[in-house]
Amino acid sequence: MRRLLFLSLLVFVFTAGAVPPNQVHLSTTSDPSVNVVVTWQTYDSAPVSVVQYGLTPALGSVVDSLQYTYFGYAGYMHNATLASLTPATTYYYRVSDGVDWSSTFNFTTAPLVGSTSTFTAVAWGDQGYGNGAVPAAAAAINPQIALIAGDLAYSSDEENVDLFFDNIQPIASHAFFMAAPGNHEYVDFGPGSDNLTTYVNRFAFPNNGRYSYLNERTYSINYGNAHFAFLDLGRSAGDERDQVNSSEVAAWLDADLASVPSSIKWLVVVLHFNLYSSS
Repeated sequence: MRRLLFLSLLVFVFTAGAVPPNQVHLSTTSDPSVNVVVTWQTYDSAPVSVVQYGLTPALGSVVDSLQYTYFGYAGYMHNATLASLTPATTYYYRVSDGVDWSSTFNFTTAPLVGSTSTFTAVAWGDQGYGNGAVPAAAAAINPQIALIAGDLAYSSDEENVDLFFDNIQPIASHAFFMAAPGNHEYVDFGPGSDNLTTYVNRFAFPNNGRYSYLNERTYSINYGNAHFAFLDLGRSAGDERDQVNSSEVAAWLDADLASVPSSIKWLVVVLHFNLYSSS
């Protein structure tokens, strides 16, 4: 009896450790027509951290990724930048920890700035860590970009944050997943919420270049004939703990919108708080 119990325990440990790279999600740090950042998670430190990608499922090109962890998180994050890509082109890719490979996914780069080529965008906010229905429904539309208006996982428990990223993988592994912080990113999104530690380490977004403390939190991108601006307005109006100067965000937005190329038709601002509200 003891021997059988011991053997079953061995099988369990082996199975639990054999988790392939997961929580794969895409973003961009500059121009989504030529720049794609692939981010994923492993529970253990990986001997190798790479992305294979190419124009067919045969792949062919390899790029190394950065592996790191951060305060309060027991797992490891990985991200790799695929640069000098061809606009409006479908690529296939997969990621590896040196032992296992993820599934093979694909994405399509953005059209050139000002292009009138059509694309599909989806938007939502306040998802919560246990909600897989919304990202699954969005994935069924097959969008090229997802615009997330804050309040992501609603939890300071990193295991719940892991579940959030598990739930978004069906859409975020194929579409650019671009988010603006909400007040719950400050209240409960990982143990370093006050400084958005979990947020900035789980995503890779552009540096806005005007106020360094807003890097990856207030930023914009051009996507074909659309311009998307993402705003961080902090915890709430009048909160003494709030680190965000809304006047600086407004000044950034004024300068950002003034610099939009004339070939762009659509201006979209993504933020968590209502611009106008009765309370």
